[in-house]
Amino acid sequence: MSELLFERVVKVNIADNLLEDYDCEFEVVRTLEPEPNTAKIKVYNLPDELRAACQGSSEKEKAAVSVTVGYKRTAGQVFVGDVRYAPSAVVGADWVTIIEAGDGEKDYKNAQVALTWSKGKQVSKVVEEILDTFDNLLPGDFAKTVKAKLKEQFPRGGALSGNAVRVMDELVRGYGFRFSVQDGSFQFVDATGQNQKTAVVLSPDSGLIGEVELGEKDKKTGKAKGKVKSLLQPSIIPGSVIDVQGTSTIKGQFIVQKVTHEGNNGFNTPFYSNMEILTK
Repeated sequence: MSELLFERVVKVNIADNLLEDYDCEFEVVRTLEPEPNTAKIKVYNLPDELRAACQGSSEKEKAAVSVTVGYKRTAGQVFVGDVRYAPSAVVGADWVTIIEAGDGEKDYKNAQVALTWSKGKQVSKVVEEILDTFDNLLPGDFAKTVKAKLKEQFPRGGALSGNAVRVMDELVRGYGFRFSVQDGSFQFVDATGQNQKTAVVLSPDSGLIGEVELGEKDKKTGKAKGKVKSLLQPSIIPGSVIDVQGTSTIKGQFIVQKVTHEGNNGFNTPFYSNMEILTK
């Protein structure tokens, strides 16, 4: 096993309070879909003031939360978002606070768009105008993907209105793109779901657990869906290419469609990245 995979790191920051010295459990689910990625964090025995901070000052001012996990030399942020709710209750001898949050939650719920355009307007320009309606989310890799590759023009005038996320999703899917929100920024990908980042090598030495589980190839696409598990890898996000090496059966490159990072800051307990993958 690599020397990089020792000494767990679990850091939760909520409303500018670093919850580093409390027992906690986490589950972060990240996908290629436009709906917010989610985090569920269970923290034990927070003092009164921190339990109150988790709630936020009002319904409109929900607390911001981030999760940084991994190992001492490879830890990284796996979630940043807005608290949905954070109830606390006494369980046995402990105060238990359960924080549930969504990445880009405020903009996903609140951003609205009403746009019109005339014949000949470039599609990417309309996407850019939709991006301008978001108060908090960043354009991410829009310039390197949609803006650089989508040159089509509208053959006639048109209009779009409604929830900005749903409107943009409908528009870009019509031209072969998809998007998701990753750590407060938009990530645009083509139909394969592959992002622009360097492939992550997974082998038994770098944390791979067991073998790749792969289904039958889809007759239309020629692609096969599968699953793979590793010790926690914060650098793996939806759209990442993983290069599986050193196994006795299935090897090669796969595109991550969904990843669930889960664990706690205990010892000899689960600390995993569970991935749903697609053959490249």
